[in-house]
Amino acid sequence: MRICIDFDDVIMDYTTGEEIPGAGDWIRKKKQEGHRIIILTSNWLTHRGLLVGWLQSHNIPYDDLQLNKPMYEIYIDDRARRFEGWDKEYI
Repeated sequence: MRICIDFDDVIMDYTTGEEIPGAGDWIRKKKQEGHRIIILTSNWLTHRGLLVGWLQSHNIPYDDLQLNKPMYEIYIDDRARRFEGWDKEYI
């Protein structure tokens, strides 16, 4: 399964620069289960090198990094899940 995860305020607290509690553990677990991890951000302040360095320093695995979220006028998805914390099971 491909799991796409927003970076800002889901993996990293944008205000403090700290990891959101549980993010790394959850992502590492899903990667070990064989899932493909895609991390994305549309924050224009995020520089690819800084993002890659942050992910490496926090030992967060990923398969792909997208710096632009797709833009839509309308996006309809029956599988969207609201992020409510890393203590929830989304899969």
